[in-house]
Amino acid sequence: MKALRWLAVAVATFEVTAPERAFAYRPFDGTDADVAAHHEIELEIGTAFLRNDTARFLSAPALVANYGFLQDWELVVEGHNAVELESSGGGPRLRLEGPGTFLKSLLRRGSLQGQSGLSVAVETGVLWPSAQESGVGAELTSIFSQRFTAITLHLNVGNEYTRSHTYALFLGTILEGPEAWAVRPVAELFVEREFGERRLASGLTESALIGLIWQSRENLSFDIGARAARGQQSAEELRAGLTWSFEL
Repeated sequence: MKALRWLAVAVATFEVTAPERAFAYRPFDGTDADVAAHHEIELEIGTAFLRNDTARFLSAPALVANYGFLQDWELVVEGHNAVELESSGGGPRLRLEGPGTFLKSLLRRGSLQGQSGLSVAVETGVLWPSAQESGVGAELTSIFSQRFTAITLHLNVGNEYTRSHTYALFLGTILEGPEAWAVRPVAELFVEREFGERRLASGLTESALIGLIWQSRENLSFDIGARAARGQQSAEELRAGLTWSFEL
């Protein structure tokens, strides 16, 4: 019953709360209901090749830095360097995309922390201007995670005030294979709707990702994933990277 109550909170949060998607938990767009340990730094470093209807891009590096500055709290700084492989002549080929600064707090210790029930966290922060968008935005995301023997589930629900000053809703689900496996299969599904100023909905995006995570050591993992998106513009993406954590 407690789990059902938390899921009900998640659905309600979706009505008033969507994250700026970076590789918040490699190789996904979403994240999990966990934070870096106190005085621990967790680096997520990756690269991605993306092809859409008009251009091809290489993201190298994509970087997320997490610092556990207090018990159950972490500071997150992220962004990636985008290189346009086929120049369209409309702008710089090398540019910074997706910069943001966030605070993430663990609200309830649960199965991700070795206890029972749902793990619950919230993440909020600022979306800084990028090469493509000069405005400042903000986001608030609620995260719910549940680990079972055979599978781990993560639910992200939230809202985003975009850099273009529109409003977007986001709902994402991550599925992971057994934690005991050294190499576990993973998948992610998400949907995002952006609301424009003059019409009810200016854009709907649906995306799916499949991949693998290899837990090489307790503090080191490698990942690879393939993602396809459909909406206002179709895109295919291949991601690869690593996550490394260490104490200060």
